[in-house]
Amino acid sequence: MLIHCWHGSDRTGTTIAAYRIIFNNWSKTQAQDEMINDGFGYHSRLFPNLVELIQELNVEKIQKALGIKN
Repeated sequence: MLIHCWHGSDRTGTTIAAYRIIFNNWSKTQAQDEMINDGFGYHSRLFPNLVELIQELNVEKIQKALGIKN
């Protein structure tokens, strides 16, 4: 998968974190750690809500809507 966004490190990181959780069965903690600590450019002062967004992600509902889980 390729995601590209001009200065979209925060949006891109959040999208990848959600993807990893929904499709790769990563824990929210694992995905957040990658988003925040792996040098992808997360700007915690500008977008502190993105961590909250990942925490509140309703994984089962999304997987069900996508037909991944029953």
